[in-house]
Amino acid sequence: MQALTGHENLAVFTNNLNVAFSASSNPSFQVTIAGGRLRYGDRDVLGSSAQSFFANYKVDIGIFGVAGVDEDGTLLDFHEDEVAARQAILANCRTSYLVLDNSKFGRSAHVRGGHLSDVTDIFTDKPVPQAFLESLKDAQTVVHLPGSEEGEQ
Repeated sequence: MQALTGHENLAVFTNNLNVAFSASSNPSFQVTIAGGRLRYGDRDVLGSSAQSFFANYKVDIGIFGVAGVDEDGTLLDFHEDEVAARQAILANCRTSYLVLDNSKFGRSAHVRGGHLSDVTDIFTDKPVPQAFLESLKDAQTVVHLPGSEEGEQ
């Protein structure tokens, strides 16, 4: 969110209080947050209320992360509510951005929810390991790296 605060007139819909606070620093932004149970640590609002919240809107871009990515491209998290919120975001956006650092590739987490090929764009800090790229070979997913040409891995 910090990278987007220089823009003007964005409508931000989030279930994360850190994102909401960061977005609220720009007076031209309209920030809408989900209600429900607040999860300690990450400051995410999770549960059925958060899922319903995201289902009420159709947004241009959905931005989310994951706890890990299995070698077959399966997206992983530690809690079912995290997966449900992410899937609600994915189902209600026109373009989806998965944002993750390279440590997430191969990181173990036990709740399955989606696949790398489900997202339109992946933004990561280092090249995606070859084994994970194999799971994207037939997908339209574009991988973005800092300092690279648009859409180049």
